[in-house]
Amino acid sequence: MTVQAPMPQVPAPLNQYNSPLPPTNANPRMAFANLPARSEHAAPSFDNSQPEELQRYFMDLEVLLAQNNVIANQEQKQAVLKYLKIRTKSLWKMTKAWSDQTKTYDKFKAEVGKLYPGASSDQTYMIQDLDMVIRHYMCIGILNNLDLEEYYQWFLLISRYLIGKNRLSMQEQLRSFFWGLQP
Repeated sequence: MTVQAPMPQVPAPLNQYNSPLPPTNANPRMAFANLPARSEHAAPSFDNSQPEELQRYFMDLEVLLAQNNVIANQEQKQAVLKYLKIRTKSLWKMTKAWSDQTKTYDKFKAEVGKLYPGASSDQTYMIQDLDMVIRHYMCIGILNNLDLEEYYQWFLLISRYLIGKNRLSMQEQLRSFFWGLQP
């Protein structure tokens, strides 16, 4: 039976400040390297033509950030831009909260929200939106069941939102629904 002597510990190399250098095999990686690529199905997306989707974009992104332990403000701000179209990305980079590194991710998010007045959860739909849906179907007509289904869904979505915000009464809802059915 042979007894092995314990291996002597080799001290870590020191830099010029006498502090240990990181191991040479360290593999530095970006904080959000594991986030899905822009073209992947799991990637969040935002379309300027649908500003009401802005809050959903941020919620989806924040789930990914939490899953990948991205917690630094600057890294969170960078991750937000990862999934945007070029023009949108340029616009968001013009915000003060983007360029000021002392501003938090939440400040950046709030400033971006101001770029899209229609994104406010309190102003998702207005009476004008309901009027546009009604006028649209008055002009093109409802020619089949699919048209009726589409009109009904849009009408219901907008009118119930307006009723919930006390901007439309149920009587007005009933009366205006039939306007869209007129040839």
